[in-house]
Amino acid sequence: RHFTDAEVYQLYASNLYKFNSTQWYLTVNQSKNATVRLDNATYTYFVSAKNTTGNENMTEVRSITIGAASLTDITNCANLSTANTVYTQTANIDRSDLGAPCINMTAQNITFNGNGYWIKSGSNVSGIYSNQFNTTVKNANVTMGVGSGRGIDVIYGNNSYIFNNTLGDQRIGIIVARSSFVVVENNTVKNVLCFLCVCLAHVRVLLS
Repeated sequence: RHFTDAEVYQLYASNLYKFNSTQWYLTVNQSKNATVRLDNATYTYFVSAKNTTGNENMTEVRSITIGAASLTDITNCANLSTANTVYTQTANIDRSDLGAPCINMTAQNITFNGNGYWIKSGSNVSGIYSNQFNTTVKNANVTMGVGSGRGIDVIYGNNSYIFNNTLGDQRIGIIVARSSFVVVENNTVKNVLCFLCVCLAHVRVLLS
């Protein structure tokens, strides 16, 4: 028999191919032609297979969200340069090639929320660095180089807040220098030479 128009379209809109002896890849662009990307939205899908004797198996209905990444979602080392902004880490960061701080805050009134994800590097630099007024660093998990690596480094960062971070297995946990009215609260620091190094600064330490 001849293929219907719908069946012909399906051949163009989907592609199933064998990648290796155990993996098959299925690409589907059902709602548009094969060269147009999906709109940003949440889509549902399932996969079923039937053999020649009629036995069929099917996955549960799953969903996938297609959308542009937020400019404030942090998935890699970055300069945070927009004032009055909350940046949130959304993936673990593991970098061994750093020559500068992984997270570098270059504007005032920035909050960096590590969101429980870790920043790891054997490089002897700062994991998180700021020389800006009213910096907040919270919920970060940082491990840097044991030679001279620093977890959180705040210099000239008046009115800053360092809260609920986990810092370990590096030279220094937290540095605060040439800063006034800095609050350091509820941080966990282990296996470091210096938990909190203060130089020409006014720091209030709160322990839970």
